[in-house]
Amino acid sequence: TRGMGLETILGGKLKVFSTLIANIDAEAMERQRLSRSVSADIQQHYSYLKTRLYETGLWPMGASRQIEQRRSHLHFLANVHYGDASIRV
Repeated sequence: TRGMGLETILGGKLKVFSTLIANIDAEAMERQRLSRSVSADIQQHYSYLKTRLYETGLWPMGASRQIEQRRSHLHFLANVHYGDASIRV
């Protein structure tokens, strides 16, 4: 009976460790998925800003007050989000 008790204890510990490993694997996969999702969101926002800056760049400087305000705002957003107000288009 002593041998059975040890097998039961070791079996229980093995089950606990297996569950922990499965949980760690699941959490790692979720973090990778989240990381890909956040990267995609950042890339989409960056592309949006580049497109808008390109569109405002088609207008000559000072041609329109609204365009200048938009251009300034887009440069501000680029600086806030990416630390670079001079996104190259």
